[in-house]
Amino acid sequence: MVGESRNQVYRYMRITELLPEILDMVDAGKLPMVPAVEITYLDKPVQELIYKYMQEYGILKSYQVTAVRKYVEDNGSITELKLKRLFEEHMTGRANRKVVLTDKKLKDYFSSNYSPEDMEKIIYQLLEQWKAEKENKSNE
Repeated sequence: MVGESRNQVYRYMRITELLPEILDMVDAGKLPMVPAVEITYLDKPVQELIYKYMQEYGILKSYQVTAVRKYVEDNGSITELKLKRLFEEHMTGRANRKVVLTDKKLKDYFSSNYSPEDMEKIIYQLLEQWKAEKENKSNE
């Protein structure tokens, strides 16, 4: 009756579950419908992480959002750091890209009191600082 398929009407209904900021991206044509629908299956805190990621790094593909959905289903929740890693792992041509830092390499920088998660968090923070410094230099 309205000139749309049943599936398209379902998609329109489904995207009402998005955060308003993400829905605005769909309305503005910045976020395609398929990844938007995939995002609706995630709870609001995860949607907020995704929105923050898209603000900084750009729009996601549906297979990246699917990877997050699977991770959340398997683990119950997701951190911002893990979300970024999943998105990076599921970028075309980068799925097998890996950097390994062994204990031997890290022992000069971290005492045995640091857990792997703590070390990862600190390394990520340092990389963010490095990135910001690099961007500042390129803007000068």
